[in-house]
Parts: sequence; C-alpha cells; structure tokens
Amino acid sequence: MTENEKYFGKRNIFVTGRATTGLWLILKSEGISHKKVMFPANICYAPVFGAIFAENKPVFVDIADWANVSLEGIKNSVTADVACIVLPHMYGKVCKDVEGIAVFCREKHILLIEDCASAFGATLNSKPVGSFGDYSLFSFDYSKIVDIGFGGIVVSNRNLNCFTELEAKLPFWNSDKDFSLSMFSKLYRVIRNSEDNTLIRRIYQILPSLLQDYFLFRITEDEKNLVLNSLIKVEAEKQRRWAAYHSLAGAIKSIPCLELCKYEEEDIPWRFNFLYRGNKKSFVQYLLERKIPISDWYPFIGKMFSEENTAKYKNVLEIEKYIYNLPLHNSDSMLKALSEIKIEEVENE
Repeated sequence: MTENEKYFGKRNIFVTGRATTGLWLILKSEGISHKKVMFPANICYAPVFGAIFAENKPVFVDIADWANVSLEGIKNSVTADVACIVLPHMYGKVCKDVEGIAVFCREKHILLIEDCASAFGATLNSKPVGSFGDYSLFSFDYSKIVDIGFGGIVVSNRNLNCFTELEAKLPFWNSDKDFSLSMFSKLYRVIRNSEDNTLIRRIYQILPSLLQDYFLFRITEDEKNLVLNSLIKVEAEKQRRWAAYHSLAGAIKSIPCLELCKYEEEDIPWRFNFLYRGNKKSFVQYLLERKIPISDWYPFIGKMFSEENTAKYKNVLEIEKYIYNLPLHNSDSMLKALSEIKIEEVENE
C-alpha cells in the first residue's frame, strides 16, 4: 500500500488552494457543465459555489438522520439530468450508505465525489474515507480536522495530469483578500438569520459574481508542500478530538434537555454536536454571555441557492432548529462553564 492509499484510499493526489478549487477542477476535467450537481441540503455553501463556477445548477437532497443522506433518499431524488453527486461525511460522521450510493452511481453513470473535508481520519469497515468516490476531496482550511488555514487535496485512481493545465488558469491567492473573505463570512451569518426573504434573495443572487477568486485559486509549490507535510498530524489530531469529545460529553451529561449527537468508533468528531429543542435565541445568548463559543452549523443551504420548495427537506429543516456545535476544546474553563449551565435559567428568560 502506498502512502497515498494509506491516507486516502486512492493512488493519485493533486494539491489545490482549497477543496472548492478541487471540486471545480474535477467538474472541468470531466466535462460536466450545464448539468445538475446534487448536494445534501445541509452542506457548507463553499462546494456549491464550485459547481456553480463550473456552470452547473446545484440541486439538493434531504438528510436521513442528524447528519447524512441515505441511499433511499438519493434514489428518490435523482433525475436524469443529475450528472454528479457530492457526498460529504457531515460533521465527521461517516455516511453509512456510501458504498451503496457508489454502486448506484456507477449503475446510473453519475460521477460520485466523496467530500471528506470534515472527516479526514475516519474509516468505514477499516477503509479510509475517500476510498469510495470516483474522486474524493480533503480540506486543510479553517476548522477542518487538520487546520493549516488553506489547502485542499483531490484524490482519485483516475489520471489527474490535466489538472495542472486547468489550475494554471487560476490566480494565485492574495493575502489581501483575507479581510474581504472574513467580512463575507460575517455577512453570511447575518443574512442567514434574517427574515427578509426578498433582501436575502437579492444578496445571494449577486454573490457568485463577486466571490469566484475567493473560492478558485492556486497556491505556491512551497504552500503545497506545507499541505502534504501536515498529513502526519492526522492520527494525533484524531486522538485529541476523541479525548475532547468524551470530556465535553461528560460535562453536559447531567444537563436535562441536551441531546448528544453520537459518534461511532470509525467516525472522527469534527465539532461537539448536540440538540436543544428550546428557544434558540435565548439559548445562544445565554451561552455567549458565559463565553461559551457556540455555533449552529449547518443550516438548510437551499435558501442560499433559490430553492423554493422547502417541503422536500423536512429532516434538514427540523435539525436546523435544534443543532448546536462547540469547538473540540476540553480546557478547564470550558468544562467548568458547561457544567454550570442551568437550563431553567434559559427557559425563564
């Protein structure tokens, strides 16, 4: 087994500026344009932009549990004009149907891209994630399993030589854009929680024309080597994350109304996820006041891309109301703050 196969389950790799760039390279190299590319309705917005920049239309499918899609859901949602499915292992929880979905895609001649951005180090039946798609994507960007602030890797048993020529058409990343990208992230957090649907729709419509250079770019050879050199951190990071997960689980186990989103042995926790079915605004405010860095990823992404028929996404919309995440840090201050949560104070506010 080669080192590439050990980490990724595939022979060939290509390092990119970010994983979204890798998705664009895949679609361009496969000649997939003016088609439909299917994503789970709770995915991060970044890879969806990759499909749009390759001149495709994103379509969405509901999830089957708190994290991932199912084979049945895929079968019920695929139409004849779907040329590609992007299948993430959301939150580091392995999609248990990935092998069946891979078989289905081969039968239907649909390209399967396995998105491992939040699951590097996870396995299914002792095979590393990344083993199952025609192509697979890994990310080393902000908050990923191994975070160096930039970089992605495309892996495949297919020949990736044409990627070099395609990548040469892209600009190099300019650090001057860091501030603008940070501002976009803050803007997104504001508008996703807005109830002014007309304003939201207008903002989302102009975003692709403004953001392409922030999602499609190349990095230097030295930076690519930094990405490759970070691979040795995976096993230690996996152990650290599991230790933090167990510590945080212990800190909240006695708190009523908090439902732990459980991981299995072959998964890798991306963040510490749990469900709370009370008032979201009050709960978030209560935690932030106590300096607990709460987030609520991932929301229903269809609204951002003009999906009007929300009735098809019952499970995503239900989980969106109640899911919360914490960074996997088990500092004494974090554990103490969590152990002192009093739900009755939240519900009485």
